[in-house]
Amino acid sequence: MNEVVLNSLLGASLHPVIYFAILIIFLAIGDVISTLSKAYIPSLFVFAVLLLIGVWTNIIPQEIVKLAGFSDAFISVVIVMIVVNMGSSLSINDLKVQWKTVVIGLGGLVGVALSVLLIGAPIFGWDMAVIATPVVGGGLVAAFEMQAAALQKGLDYMAMVAILILTLQNFPAFLVVPTLLKRVARKELVKRNKAENSQVKKIEEQTKKKLFPALPERYNTVSAILAKIAFVSVLAVLSSSLTKVVLNPYDISPTIFALFYGVVGVEIGILPKNGLDQAKTSGLFLIASFVGIMGTLATADKNEVVQTIVPVFGLIFIAMIGIALISIIVGKLLKIDWELSFAIGLNCLLGFPVNYLLTIESIKAVTDDEEEYEYLLEKIAPIMLVAGFTTITIGSVIMAGIMKNFL
Repeated sequence: MNEVVLNSLLGASLHPVIYFAILIIFLAIGDVISTLSKAYIPSLFVFAVLLLIGVWTNIIPQEIVKLAGFSDAFISVVIVMIVVNMGSSLSINDLKVQWKTVVIGLGGLVGVALSVLLIGAPIFGWDMAVIATPVVGGGLVAAFEMQAAALQKGLDYMAMVAILILTLQNFPAFLVVPTLLKRVARKELVKRNKAENSQVKKIEEQTKKKLFPALPERYNTVSAILAKIAFVSVLAVLSSSLTKVVLNPYDISPTIFALFYGVVGVEIGILPKNGLDQAKTSGLFLIASFVGIMGTLATADKNEVVQTIVPVFGLIFIAMIGIALISIIVGKLLKIDWELSFAIGLNCLLGFPVNYLLTIESIKAVTDDEEEYEYLLEKIAPIMLVAGFTTITIGSVIMAGIMKNFL
């Protein structure tokens, strides 16, 4: 049954809920397979494969993500609010201790540059290696920067390569990161002292004072919580817009401000900790963020993907070797386990929200205990979040600004 038959059976203009249901079913199948395989086959990988099969066989349309209601505007809202919420789960102390994560993440970017330029360039050509380096080491902004630079130089094929690397670089990381994070999670459980952790947490909650007192519980409704997060999200976007005026033509991503304001918001009492969880909406927001990100994958042309599959995956594989070598060496010097160091470095290929979703999935594969789950999430999620922002949001953009001059 192809899309034409589907339309004839259900009507020429399908209701958005049909497309929504298809995507959610794909996610559910991914969850089942992930659970059965103990996250060795991540649900995100399964979803991506099902989406590509559906689009490439014309069973579902390329624009299914938008047809299901996940518009670009909605995804933009969701991403900023999720980052504010993630910031609210951190503390000032969490960020203070993450300097090692930043160093390892930057080491991963160095590994990408060295491996792709020194090994990839002789094999696949200088232009392709230059295009690939910031894109493999980063995300959307880096890809668009290199795409624009390639088009300006008349390298249309290389412009397509930039987007395909952006689209496909998640796949290898889907298979490696959960395995690493599960090992990290098991080690953390071995180290854990439940009695001491609970006691420290209670003392912190009792002694910490807020600038703004919390609302009485009866006023702390779903709408009130979402309003607070939305308000802080607006401040983040306005701050980003201000940097564009000051730093024109450059700007600082609103997600950077969203993370910082989320941390500060909880510290002073404007935001509740993990507000989306309290409002019982975090699941929907996470689904929307991931499905929205996968919209780029759905629009990839099958023939173009097949044509460039060898050089694209070749460069990604070479980059992963560089990430492994440098991040593990740097982690060793900083006395961080190699599994965690490698996972931090691989944020180059992931970024937010995929890194967070894989973190959740990996922890769930290790424990069914809610207390252990919360403990592991507090331990691992801040590391992956900071690593993603270091590599994707900051490092890769700087790298793209440098590398585009070498085409």
